[in-house]
Amino acid sequence: MPSARTRRLPEASAHDDDLRTLAYRLIDAAGLQRGRLTGLALRGDDLADADQVAEQISLDQAREDRLVAEAVSDRIRKRFGPGAIGPAAALLRASRPRRPDPCSAGQAVHPRVRCA
Repeated sequence: MPSARTRRLPEASAHDDDLRTLAYRLIDAAGLQRGRLTGLALRGDDLADADQVAEQISLDQAREDRLVAEAVSDRIRKRFGPGAIGPAAALLRASRPRRPDPCSAGQAVHPRVRCA
């Protein structure tokens, strides 16, 4: 029986970690012990340009560092393409093929979730 749960971020965010954390909270809220989660859909509403949103100063330096790194990664991908930047472990052996996307390989990306 399908059920819908809705969560909103407390403030505007384009940060991957915020969206990922919200998705994990939805999964945890389902409270599945042995049940299966067959789908998860995330939708963005009330979107605004980043330069039109007020930004709260954070005292969490680690979060700020991740935000800066994410913005730099986005600029690199925009300029040089999606394969221009990735995990450092992928660079250790240039001859080794890149790891497949966990969802396309059917691997779990969260302890309670399997990709469809």
